[in-house]
Amino acid sequence: MLPNKRPRMYHSGETTDMDFVFRTMKTREPQRHLAAVGVSLGGNALLKWLGEHASENLLSAGRVDFRAVRFRARIEASGIAYRTFYLKNFLNTLIPKAIRCAETFPEAAARIDVEGTRHCTTFWTFDDYATGPLHGFKDARDYYTRCSSIHFVDKITAPTLCISAADDITV
Repeated sequence: MLPNKRPRMYHSGETTDMDFVFRTMKTREPQRHLAAVGVSLGGNALLKWLGEHASENLLSAGRVDFRAVRFRARIEASGIAYRTFYLKNFLNTLIPKAIRCAETFPEAAARIDVEGTRHCTTFWTFDDYATGPLHGFKDARDYYTRCSSIHFVDKITAPTLCISAADDITV
């Protein structure tokens, strides 16, 4: 895995990498129909991208396993085993990345609360101390609000299948 060359981390509203890949593929294979599948955070990003670029017809279709809207809250409210094995292990990969970003890039160090990030035990606190501020959001609430695909789905024109479990929490 190569380290980032810019003070950025992936997040649910980040669509520039996806845009680059889709445009590159379409340029190389202009006659080929392209479709994309997104799951969880990637599903939110795909829906957001489809809404942002609805008039460009780069993709013929999209499929989203859409559990991202309240996934964070569900994990944090789940049983101890799930929180321990999923949330803790995932945060154990995210926290060092955020700290390394702050140590590598002075502009990231000015935004990320490194001490707060070191002690994060939930996605919300991680996004409040690191993800949100690093990417220009006021805090975690601002990040989740502005990155939610719910603000983009009404603009999507490509055929899109969204799949959600019956017991998923909806907004």
